[in-house]
Amino acid sequence: MKRLTALFVILVLGLMWGIAAAGTPEEKAAGCPAEKAGQQGKSIFKDLHDVMAPAWHQAYPEKNVAAIREAIGKFETMIPRVKEYQPAIKLAARQEKFNAAKAKFLDYIVQGKTGNDSVVLNNMPDMHTNFEMMAHFSMPAEFKEYESFKTVVNLMIDTHLKNSDFAAIGTSLEALQMKDAMLQKAELPEDFKPVEADAKAQIASLSAGAKELSAACAAKDNKKIEETLKKLKEACDIFDGKYI
Repeated sequence: MKRLTALFVILVLGLMWGIAAAGTPEEKAAGCPAEKAGQQGKSIFKDLHDVMAPAWHQAYPEKNVAAIREAIGKFETMIPRVKEYQPAIKLAARQEKFNAAKAKFLDYIVQGKTGNDSVVLNNMPDMHTNFEMMAHFSMPAEFKEYESFKTVVNLMIDTHLKNSDFAAIGTSLEALQMKDAMLQKAELPEDFKPVEADAKAQIASLSAGAKELSAACAAKDNKKIEETLKKLKEACDIFDGKYI
């Protein structure tokens, strides 16, 4: 029964994560990365989204230039906040994309104040795209195979080990081995490519940790299981600290 319960929990967690991670940047957070960023505590995107949402979803389809100009006026008051905002982005490739999107978004605000009606309307799609890209790249990098692997590690640490339930750790090991196999075969996300060699070395160390845990479980060495599992969690923390 414990085996079935543990596997069920892992499957549910994996499904929930998969739903949250699925789709392109435009499709995330019900189609709005800025809304998701706001929900993660990035208040600047909540405030910007409150202005962008009606401008994009109502004013632009209706070609209501006056309403779009009003929104641009509100964006203008937030320019200092946008310029100063610099999230902690681990990967250089994502940092570059964030900077480019921010620069374009700010430029479209300026153009919106000085351009004619045609310019305001024509710029709106690109302004919206760069706004969402800015929000998307401000958030942690997404690597679903790694996150799926880490979900199982966290379950083992935060639930099973906390409760000294070594039988449950052994049961969850099957899921960890499956996630490890998927992680080893996974293609690195595009933004990881400039650090591919180092990232793959880190992933190999995660796999080594999973194999070490497997051996400890096979030997029914509870002390070794605890030590190895904590090392595996530390390896995940290192990966997060470098890339996510």
